[in-house]
Amino acid sequence: MLDRAHRGLQRPAQNGDPPRVIVVKFHYFQERAEVFKTAANSSPLKLQGRRISIFPDYTADVAKKRAAFNEAKQLLRSCAGVKFGVLFPAVLRVTSATGQDNRFTDPSTTIDFIKNNLQP
Repeated sequence: MLDRAHRGLQRPAQNGDPPRVIVVKFHYFQERAEVFKTAANSSPLKLQGRRISIFPDYTADVAKKRAAFNEAKQLLRSCAGVKFGVLFPAVLRVTSATGQDNRFTDPSTTIDFIKNNLQP
């Protein structure tokens, strides 16, 4: 059940433009969780033949904290066998190829760890 849904404040998409943003407010948290789980576990979602993406809407403060890990994530992409993800609100979880799990809240500490322990 949705409480509210509306299009973002931009002009309608023309040929070649990215699609418009739609903001949705769920009435029940369980339904929201199910939508995000389905979006994460399925192959690309499509609506009328066009791919759609679903993202959570974070506050500006949380978005800035998460974006601070972009450099660290870029370094991790070049490390073989390493898995990583950003947990809410802004904790970078890094699992090495050996299975060691590390969590970081400071981007500079994360970068030092990657350079000293994970990169060849």
